[in-house]
Amino acid sequence: MQQQANKENKTFSHTDSLLLLLLLCCVIRAGHAWASVSLPTPDQVSPPDSLPLIHPDNSTLPAHKRSPLPSRNTSQSPLHVTNYDDLAGSEYSSSKFPASASLLPSYSPITVQQLQVKERFQTGAALKQSFGFLIFQHVARLGFDPSLRYLLVHKPFFHDWFASEKGVNLTRWGDGDDFLVNDIGHPLQGAVSNRIFLQNDPHGYTHQLGRSGDYWKSRLKGMAWAAVFSAQWKAGPLSEVSIGSAGGWNYVPQCGTSLECLKIPGLKPPNNNTGLTDWVITPVVGMGWVVAEDTIERFVTNKIVENHPRLGWRILRGCLTPSRSMANVFQLERPWERSPTATSLFSQKSGQKSAINTNGPNRPPGLKNWEFGLQYTGINLPTLQDDCLNCREFRSGLGGKFAYMLNRSFGFDNEVNFLPATGKGGYIIEGLFGVKFGHRWQNWGLFAKIRPGFAYYEAAQEMLGSPQVSDLTRFVADLGGAFEYYPSHNRTFRVDVGSTMIRYPRSTPDPRMSPLGSLLSPQYIVTQGNLQITSGYVFRF
Repeated sequence: MQQQANKENKTFSHTDSLLLLLLLCCVIRAGHAWASVSLPTPDQVSPPDSLPLIHPDNSTLPAHKRSPLPSRNTSQSPLHVTNYDDLAGSEYSSSKFPASASLLPSYSPITVQQLQVKERFQTGAALKQSFGFLIFQHVARLGFDPSLRYLLVHKPFFHDWFASEKGVNLTRWGDGDDFLVNDIGHPLQGAVSNRIFLQNDPHGYTHQLGRSGDYWKSRLKGMAWAAVFSAQWKAGPLSEVSIGSAGGWNYVPQCGTSLECLKIPGLKPPNNNTGLTDWVITPVVGMGWVVAEDTIERFVTNKIVENHPRLGWRILRGCLTPSRSMANVFQLERPWERSPTATSLFSQKSGQKSAINTNGPNRPPGLKNWEFGLQYTGINLPTLQDDCLNCREFRSGLGGKFAYMLNRSFGFDNEVNFLPATGKGGYIIEGLFGVKFGHRWQNWGLFAKIRPGFAYYEAAQEMLGSPQVSDLTRFVADLGGAFEYYPSHNRTFRVDVGSTMIRYPRSTPDPRMSPLGSLLSPQYIVTQGNLQITSGYVFRF
């Protein structure tokens, strides 16, 4: 009995410790929350008899160093704000949230330069965000679809792409996909692409749900943008046809390509994953999704934020408006962010300059867009030997690099390398053309790179396992990363490490050709990764 009592006391002591730890976390979290709604200091509050002046010089200075605010009747003011509700939007007016305004999303000071942005559609920003959304979807497909990975790795890309285009069938409605994909996934795709249009339209973004014709015109324009995005997704250069060969091979939905699937009752007939359904549902139902979210935002979410600002409004906005949350992510904003004015959406993301003083002695150096350099590279490749079919050797050579940076984080990255002949293997010319993306700090940067290209062989096996040798060109793709060190503002020392994927055709046919019908090539390709390390010196100007 005494041992049992000791165990109970020990158990209660551990429970008390956990409860105290949980209580401490809650107290700390509550302290941060109450600190965030503390009253502002006197230097943060404008005098009652004056209007706040928004000036580019004031916006970059601490509060105690800002110039005095002019009186209500001053004639020197380049811009006066007469109503905070007009500036911040009625959704976040100070009259609605007098004590909890700091719980709402914070907004950086709006400068004269930002308010002078032309009220026009931001095409460049919308295209960039749509491209990011497109890449996100294809990466998700690669992660969850094993047949897609097989086709990319083991099949000839261009032949199967063009052959699959001929198999696209728009004379029927269904494409073989289930309810979750056709009636949930594709409308969400249309809603996100619609939102991307709206958040780059200074007029459409600020319209609220109602009878206003401007609201419905903006949503219809977004639907047209979603229709173009959907058409590209279905049959464009970066589509389900080019990446996945939709339309090129038949299968039985929810079963596969086996002939036994035809004998199972209750299954749909064979399909090549093409039909009219997604072309219509994606933009049309996607617009309905956007209108439904606007309704929820106006009559549900905003009411909760107004009356219960501490009741997890971030989670509510993120969950109840998924298309808007996803579109925010591709705009590099927080999912629950709701910008107060259209001009604040296009500060630095659409090419607008920030309000940083660029005339002082400590101004940051300008971006050097063009890059040219020389480099030394080495790659581990299969060797051409009669007595060893699976042996590899290290080949090295010299090359040149040329690139163009669109900004400090993204640019086009290209190189051409020459590897001299060794033994029976002739010389190799390698060309890689793609993009790099990452982050550049003051003295160094880290980037990822995706660069497809070619490798020309003076002498190589035509097929794996074949004794025939000839000159040929093979498709390659470089996947990896790059480290850059900047000893000065116009020079870079760069080291690349990656895997160069090279495709080797085999003499045997594809063992997984669909017996239900296929337009794809019977050729079977083996893709091998080859370690490649490159170092070079680059000049930027």
